[in-house]
Amino acid sequence: MQPNNDFPREFLKETKAARLAYFTTYRVAHPKLMEVDEKLWQSLREPGDAKLICLFGPTGSGKTTVRERVTQRLLEQDQALMAQDPGYLPIASVDAVAPDSGKFSWRDYYKRALEALDDPFYGRSMIPFGVGVRWSAPEMRRALEKALKHRRVTTFIIDEAQHVTKLGSARKYMDQMNCLKSLAGITGTVHVLVGTYELLEFRNLSGQLTRRSRDIHFRRYKASRKEDRKAWHNLLWAFQRNLPLSEEPNLLGQWEFCYERSLGCVGILKDWLDRALKIALETDRHTIDSNLLEQTALSVTKCGEMAREISEQEDNLEESEEARSNLRKLLGLTDKAANQEKSGHQEEKISKPKHASGKVGQRKPGRDPIGGNQNESGGD
Repeated sequence: MQPNNDFPREFLKETKAARLAYFTTYRVAHPKLMEVDEKLWQSLREPGDAKLICLFGPTGSGKTTVRERVTQRLLEQDQALMAQDPGYLPIASVDAVAPDSGKFSWRDYYKRALEALDDPFYGRSMIPFGVGVRWSAPEMRRALEKALKHRRVTTFIIDEAQHVTKLGSARKYMDQMNCLKSLAGITGTVHVLVGTYELLEFRNLSGQLTRRSRDIHFRRYKASRKEDRKAWHNLLWAFQRNLPLSEEPNLLGQWEFCYERSLGCVGILKDWLDRALKIALETDRHTIDSNLLEQTALSVTKCGEMAREISEQEDNLEESEEARSNLRKLLGLTDKAANQEKSGHQEEKISKPKHASGKVGQRKPGRDPIGGNQNESGGD
């Protein structure tokens, strides 16, 4: 990955707010971002039977950036069609809000989804959401189905989708996923669930759901991998070259500390640098030094807790030999099963009965000598 160009030097003459705005909107097209972006784009272009796509990873890995890139690309691609038909909307998105009561509210979700489609009153009649009016969840769902069809939405993104897993009881997981699956199937709209590893609660709930869904894992950078370390160094280089300060900070020289307090997640690193830059500008500092980095970093306790959670989920996603062995057992492909089958064939061959001999008293032709000797012995 080549580092992006430096920030425009004339920005040093701009206001502090303008300099901060420049960096907060700055993005780096790093390898893992591009990998996930390509996987999601291909899944949307050729979804097949997979009408549900789960994009998950650690918090701050860059999932929101991928969502923004895909949205922009689809809108640009269909710009001409949207100009011809103002009612056409290729992609829309909504945030799944964390419930106050501890249980996910479908009514609130349907309302926000309808608003995201710029058509909150679509349906057989006006849908007033005012005080004292209470439409049932099924009625609001039907309105959402009609809105998705009417606007011909091909992709609907649900951000912070892990909140959908917030339920009163564990047995409701299947109901939640079936609801989204049927909504995607009825409307023909691919639904993309973007969230943290809590989304894994939805994985493999049933064979049908597994077949009709697709998983995309947004991985963090791991310092134990040579290629990841190299990419991390390039990231830090790009960021330090684009911090609009009179003196360039030495992030690359502190790459281990930057990695330690961001866990290898680019989003966490970027938020951290945003905080540090804000303080540097407010206090008229020329650069971001090690003291300011430490002051604005996440605490060791928070990082430790997050690292443990991420590592556990990463381990669960690894396709171990044990998992493969269990799969082969289920399919009858283990060495033990093969040996048993082979042994069974051998036993069957050994115990196979011989053909019955001829009638009692009848001589077997094969036992008599053949040729001249036979004639000589019987000539008298």
